[in-house]
Amino acid sequence: MFQAKRFLLSAALVFLFLSIFLRGESSTSALKTVSVVDFAFVPSADTILAGDSIRWINNGGVPHTSTSDSGVWDSDSLHSQSFTFQFNTPGSYPYACQYHPFTMTGTIVVKPTQLHNVSIVDFAFSPQVDTITAGDSVKWTNNGAVTHTSTSNTLVWNSGNLAPGQSITFQFNTPGSFPYHCAIHTFMTGTIVVKPASIHTVSIIDFAFVPQTDTITAADSVRWVNNGSVFHTTTSNSSVWNSGTLNPGPASFSRQFNAAGPFPYHCKFHPSMTGTIRVVKRGDANSDGKITVSDVVYLVNYLFKGGPPPAVFLAGDANCDTKVTVSDVVYLVNYLFKGGPPPC
Repeated sequence: MFQAKRFLLSAALVFLFLSIFLRGESSTSALKTVSVVDFAFVPSADTILAGDSIRWINNGGVPHTSTSDSGVWDSDSLHSQSFTFQFNTPGSYPYACQYHPFTMTGTIVVKPTQLHNVSIVDFAFSPQVDTITAGDSVKWTNNGAVTHTSTSNTLVWNSGNLAPGQSITFQFNTPGSFPYHCAIHTFMTGTIVVKPASIHTVSIIDFAFVPQTDTITAADSVRWVNNGSVFHTTTSNSSVWNSGTLNPGPASFSRQFNAAGPFPYHCKFHPSMTGTIRVVKRGDANSDGKITVSDVVYLVNYLFKGGPPPAVFLAGDANCDTKVTVSDVVYLVNYLFKGGPPPC
């Protein structure tokens, strides 16, 4: 009798674990480490996603602290110890060591995660192809009249049966292309394309933006940091963005760019200070603003004939695996000639 009860309890726990795991409602947040040395934080600036954590480890020979400038956290004195804090709210978080406040400073930039919705209808996923950024989540909701599933072709996730009105949410932290289907109606297919999250830094000094021109890929972010001694702004010439006044100290401003094209900007206080953010799409290997067979030819020349690499290297990364290989050529051919998903 006792053995039977133990078996039933074990089976119930296994069932509960599998139900949580297979429904994909939870995901693992990242833990990053900052080394505290005499007398610096390494790295002094780090960019993470909401829900991630930072662990500061005192590897120096004297006591230090990690103390938020705005009182969000305070490690107290660390003697060869560590301190961990989870960041759930997007924003910029400057901090310092209370013992050495003028020489030891750092900043944690927390980017928001986004939720993308896919509607399951009878009998399709809408949208069938969705392009997101690493760290974003996708929520599938069964809006149909019969039971469906959202099942990864490679078993990265599996919702199990979703009755009408039920949903599953899954966070994608790894760049790549993720095809999936309904296990009940296998002709229902979809793809989630996950782009790498990337942030570029522009230093504002008296009186210039450094670099003055930066070329990035769509979905990347740019962070301007005022490292000068006077007030500055970063203001789009076409009113796409305006940072407002950035105090020296340094204050910062971040923006994500999703559309391709050139984006000139200036400082409102010092209009002679100008810069440009140039955004290219992944797959546009030759940077002509279009994705055509010319990009396939460009990648073949680069990979097999010693031709030049893409001017923005990751513009050649059509499948979002953070590399430029023959897989990107195959991906572009499938997109251009076989109805495959577009480059991310």
